[in-house]
Amino acid sequence: MKHASEKSLEKITDLLVAIRNVSGLQEKKTGIFYRKGKAYLHFHESADGELYADIRLSNDSDFMRYNISATTSWKKFLEMIEKDLRTG
Repeated sequence: MKHASEKSLEKITDLLVAIRNVSGLQEKKTGIFYRKGKAYLHFHESADGELYADIRLSNDSDFMRYNISATTSWKKFLEMIEKDLRTG
């Protein structure tokens, strides 16, 4: 699965804006976020157009993948990020 293209990231502009407003993250390149100098969050796209977020939560050394194609999943995803940054 390849990293999400600029065109694919345009589909999740509102999600990216919300993530940018979360304190504790630095966006080094569009859609690629770091926390304390370590890769934290980036996006992939599948051949069929689905979008996925790979995130490395504070209590894990590996990235976990979440399907974020549906806007209905965004709120829960953002809540997970905010909770992780508060507790981690």
